[in-house]
Amino acid sequence: VDASRALDLATGQEQIMIAEQMRGHVRDASTSPHANHVLQKCVELLHPENLQFILDEMKGHAVVTARHRFGCRVLERLIEHCPSWQTEPILEEILAGVSQLSRHTFGNFVVQHILEHGTQPQRKVVAGMLYSDIQRLARHRVASHVVRAALV
Repeated sequence: VDASRALDLATGQEQIMIAEQMRGHVRDASTSPHANHVLQKCVELLHPENLQFILDEMKGHAVVTARHRFGCRVLERLIEHCPSWQTEPILEEILAGVSQLSRHTFGNFVVQHILEHGTQPQRKVVAGMLYSDIQRLARHRVASHVVRAALV
């Protein structure tokens, strides 16, 4: 968490230099109990153009990351802070597995973030999946939270 604090205190160029140290290590960092906080802070503080390497390294691994206790948080920050054109490739992966992720202990938080911050077509994919099995999902211990988020 010291690196997170360093990011808070650093100038813009220093923040970019710190973030660049994560290049090539994004997947490991996103699932680390400590390094995931550094990635999240990078996403919160840096301009999206400086974060492309994070999204690139997540491609092909978005569903696995969404199912991880710490990785889901990094995806949530990316969904919150990056423009839709930038997150679209990883969100396509997530939307392809949205039914299973909606019922997953950690994946459901990523799906809820898509409902809150995603594009209209992305939200429509989630809503369509919910509608197709609303009776069962509304009673599911985890998916019921996604159903509730869709109704708000």
